[in-house]
Amino acid sequence: MAVAELKVEKRAGGSRLETKELRRHGKIPAVYYASDAEPMMLTVDQLIFQRLISHDVNVIDLVLEGSKNRKCIIRDIQKDPVTEKVVHIDFMGVKLDVEVTLTIPVILHGTPVGVKDAGGILEHSQRLIEVKGLPLEIPEHVEIDVSQLNVGDSIHVRDLKLDKVEIITDPDQDLATVVLPKKVAEPVAEELAEGAVGEEGVAGEAARAAEEPETE
Repeated sequence: MAVAELKVEKRAGGSRLETKELRRHGKIPAVYYASDAEPMMLTVDQLIFQRLISHDVNVIDLVLEGSKNRKCIIRDIQKDPVTEKVVHIDFMGVKLDVEVTLTIPVILHGTPVGVKDAGGILEHSQRLIEVKGLPLEIPEHVEIDVSQLNVGDSIHVRDLKLDKVEIITDPDQDLATVVLPKKVAEPVAEELAEGAVGEEGVAGEAARAAEEPETE
């Protein structure tokens, strides 16, 4: 996996007023921390960062003027609950020869036969999985071909094959399943219910007829 560069700048303080002002000018407050270094207060350009994360990058090379580059991963991203804009980032320094645990996206490819031929619906039940490995050996994402799935078929985490990487997510977790739409399943249930009522009605009439006295 390639390492993406990200230009950052140092910031002096971390008061609420200062961070609010930074965001107003299109900057994101951030913190870099590592086991062998003191935490650094940083700022990142909002637009540049959004372009970076749109490519599913895992390992980042922080470029800081007057200092050596620092390889890191994104440990946490905080977003505004209303606007969905990124408001804070935590970068964690990594060593390329030390394993890390990351969450990576699962991407589905193809149209299942159960969707094309049987009117099914593809459910993408798990969009992220957790993996462990060396930073440069962890893929940016996992791709799955779902074109052979029929109605009722599923792909689980245990079906994934990743080289040099350990999958932490529960192996029995569903990733993708083809199911029938509810509007198809509901009439079937209604017909069964109506049949049961009908049978009960016939049985009830027979019982009442047996109880009624015969008249001449």
